[in-house]
Amino acid sequence: MADDKITLLWLANSDDVGDFTPIEGRAYILVAKALEAELGRKVEVVVRSVWPAPELPEIIGRWMEKYRPDLVLFKVNSFWYLYRSVPLQLQRRFGWFGKAASSAGKAAARRRWISERWAFHAVRGLLLRTVGGASYFTVAEVVATVEVCTRRMLRHEDVGIVLHPTIDRWTSNPVKQKQGHDAMKAFAASVHVTYLGADPFDPADWPPKDFYTGRDRLHSNEEANQWIASRQAEALLEAWKRSHPGE
Repeated sequence: MADDKITLLWLANSDDVGDFTPIEGRAYILVAKALEAELGRKVEVVVRSVWPAPELPEIIGRWMEKYRPDLVLFKVNSFWYLYRSVPLQLQRRFGWFGKAASSAGKAAARRRWISERWAFHAVRGLLLRTVGGASYFTVAEVVATVEVCTRRMLRHEDVGIVLHPTIDRWTSNPVKQKQGHDAMKAFAASVHVTYLGADPFDPADWPPKDFYTGRDRLHSNEEANQWIASRQAEALLEAWKRSHPGE
């Protein structure tokens, strides 16, 4: 670690790498500024998207060796296990026919001029009530991957780690959110890493009333990024103090 620089490895999701907000308003930019102001040192953020594939622990291991971070923010994307996808449900239920319908549905969702329209969400809501929606991974699968990845990071001493599932409240899937929250919070405590997540049944953890997501109802807008960044900065400062006592 250079005395004048702190390296933050930001294991990201599409909020960070998509163009849903201007780059200067994204959470990792705001967090870097907050850490620099608090710690008096330059913060370099390395942003890398992650997906819970079997090879993810090895990929993270290589990043830890390459970038030698002082801090890691591990965003556990709620899309992996809380989002209920109608196209994925069609694909799993109806085989080749469902796969064709799934491809069409995914293509529509990727087009923001469609996915940001009220009509798109009205149709999606109807299909969720009739056809249903499938999650990409189970809670258990995500938690298992998170544990392996975190232990891989912990091989590197003096690294402050924040384990960070969603701090939003998923009213569409609160039971699974609660299951993931409880499991990851307990794991974080057992390995002594900082945890930043929300209990969907605890009002103290709910976001403020002025917390808004973007027009696609999935990604965060600038107001949400500001609120999220303030929580992330606090958690990273806690992780820094935990891993660098006395500094």
